[in-house]
Amino acid sequence: MLNTRLCEIFGIKYPVILGGMAYAGDHRLAAAVSNAGGLGVIGSGNLTVDGLVAELEAYRKISDRPVGINVFMKRDDTTAKAEAICSMGVAALFTGIGNPMPVVPFAKKAGIPVIPTIAAVKHASAVLAAGADLIVAEGQEGGGHIGTISTLPLVAQVRNAIGTKAPLIAAGGIGDGTQLVACLAMGAVGVMMGTRFLIADECPIHDNVKKRLLECGAEDTTVTGRFTGFPMRCLPNEFTSTFRKEEITRGYEMLNFGAGKINAGLMEGDINNGSLPAGQVVGQITKRQTAADIMNEIITEAESLTRRIIGNKGFDGWC
Repeated sequence: MLNTRLCEIFGIKYPVILGGMAYAGDHRLAAAVSNAGGLGVIGSGNLTVDGLVAELEAYRKISDRPVGINVFMKRDDTTAKAEAICSMGVAALFTGIGNPMPVVPFAKKAGIPVIPTIAAVKHASAVLAAGADLIVAEGQEGGGHIGTISTLPLVAQVRNAIGTKAPLIAAGGIGDGTQLVACLAMGAVGVMMGTRFLIADECPIHDNVKKRLLECGAEDTTVTGRFTGFPMRCLPNEFTSTFRKEEITRGYEMLNFGAGKINAGLMEGDINNGSLPAGQVVGQITKRQTAADIMNEIITEAESLTRRIIGNKGFDGWC
């Protein structure tokens, strides 16, 4: 019932992709999502080239399903990472924060789809010209680095801008089956979810963070770093309070203030002085589950809603 073009491209059961999250998106979580029928993605933002290769090798010891790799275009070692993993037969190369052009030749040579994430409509034509095969349109509701446009208007306008030139994946503020169906109705071939899987048993982040996530409502996120050009949505704490206060007075000195803070927050469990990237779907997360249970919950809800729409023959008298 939910078999889309995305499923056919990657040979997956459901049109759900794990967001390529640094630290949180390791081989264990990626494999759990892939084994549950989605497309797992290993985030490489915190890894060296050798570390990324090791993660991919570890993934293949626990899953034979397709896997994607996410690379952060602003890092100096991005092309080296792309060259290394594209020779290892991954299913897709996802890119973020920047023009994907430097890594495209490695993916094209290996026959691997290049899938950039964009946060503005004007970037759609640019990434297509650079060689993108699919596009992720991520709204500002998502966690981590974000743009300024919300998911619904962004997805709709990117869809209109690219037409049938490339399949579109929706991201940002998507955490359940109803939101999945809504994105498919808008013309997306699937969705990417990050925050929803942070509390999965297989996710390696610290228990302190998982407990904090379960305490949050939809309004319990904040955005820092707008002045740097790389705004980030995360959970508010002493770190974000200091960052937002000092960025006005200290300017670009604050670029170094956040160094190491994501590791301190997500992996070491410092929920007060570490950075805790998370999207607004935190308000929908109510319990800890395995990745398979999360996937099953999302798909069951999406299929149930789809059957209801079909059975009702539309929306006449819907609510």
